[in-house]
Amino acid sequence: MHRSPLRLWLLLATVLATASGCEFLDTADSATDDAPLSVTEANAAAFPNLAGHGLIALRRAPDYSAAGISLLDLAGNIVVEDVANSGSTDPVLGYAIGTDLAVGRGYLPTSEAVVIDRLNASLIWLDTENGSVKAQMSVGEPFYGHNPHDYLAISPTTAYVARYGLVFAADGSLDSGDDLLKIDPSTRKVVQTIPLSDWASAATQATTPTYARPDALVAVSDAVYVVLQNMTADGSFLSGPAALVVVDPVTDGVVSRLVTDELENCGDAVLNGPRKELILVCGGNFAKGPTVQLARSGLWIVDVSDPFAPTTKKLLFAADFAKQPLADVIALINGTHVAVISYGQTDWATGDVLENETIYAVNVSDGTATEIYSAAGAYATTLFADPVHQRLFVGDGTLATPVIGVYATDLSAPAITLLGERSFADGFVPSAFGLY
Repeated sequence: MHRSPLRLWLLLATVLATASGCEFLDTADSATDDAPLSVTEANAAAFPNLAGHGLIALRRAPDYSAAGISLLDLAGNIVVEDVANSGSTDPVLGYAIGTDLAVGRGYLPTSEAVVIDRLNASLIWLDTENGSVKAQMSVGEPFYGHNPHDYLAISPTTAYVARYGLVFAADGSLDSGDDLLKIDPSTRKVVQTIPLSDWASAATQATTPTYARPDALVAVSDAVYVVLQNMTADGSFLSGPAALVVVDPVTDGVVSRLVTDELENCGDAVLNGPRKELILVCGGNFAKGPTVQLARSGLWIVDVSDPFAPTTKKLLFAADFAKQPLADVIALINGTHVAVISYGQTDWATGDVLENETIYAVNVSDGTATEIYSAAGAYATTLFADPVHQRLFVGDGTLATPVIGVYATDLSAPAITLLGERSFADGFVPSAFGLY
């Protein structure tokens, strides 16, 4: 999850200093901080699940020793540079924030947002109006015990947590984890646990059990979709065919399962409501070698016209447009295009970068892909798209000074236009984005 400027000549030499200690570099046609965003009613109606109020930016130290949480507006301006960090002593926090964070998604009141602390197996509620921590809740054993990977709120009183981690009993059997935790966000209480291990698709060549490893959660109409990574726990890191399950939030039971044998290791998904498609990004399995990994990496496009009975619509393979497998992040740019990242490659013996990470705009209608951004290195970029306001946010940690780049998306070319960049006083690397 990761970037550097696409066209440096777009930048003016003027650097506008801000009170928050960061920089915003405006291009000649960039809007001022006070100018309203141009929001079309058509875009807002087409993507109601992406009509947010602002952006959460998670950041980490280059050596992963610390992390921080920032709030931005949808023009990319920093609202609160440091809501909380791994050194925070806020009395609301029962224990320190960890260094591996993710952003929750789904329905949230306008003044609230949720950050997932994977290291400490906890949820952190933020008050986005005053830029403070509101509450913290444990959802399992810390130190990657239950390792929550995603959070999805579907109402003020119902949310689900994907617990990717495994906690074993003394006899070696699975005690807990590999499940969905249903919680009531209004009371911060656990309501129910939904086991998922029986829905895993077995990894080929594996000599030990394959676990479901729930990763991404997406609301599709009245259904909850759970992307399964299907991986062993014996250190081999072998994975099974890509799979997802559909949970009915009324009964909290799995009502259907969909598998494709041609892709593996799907880690993120985005809903394209107008097309009634769920698009999953799959990275392939690195344990099977680079050739096989690339061959089994790509986009899985699922027809969700019937939300409780999805079907495979098409597969787009990374090898057809990228040199490296795809990272586990995907963003919806507009009704026809998604943005994905192709990993870079490093010579681990010398430290030399052999391939830079690359962002592609992929047309899911015809399968064509266009390179729209190239990083300065490998393994340190992330992205987020706002199709309502036609913005692409790119976090690039491959630069000497990590930045968040704000781009206007116009894919009629296709192209993206740099509007400005943000850097932070602490030099932290942007690691993930999310709406609030």
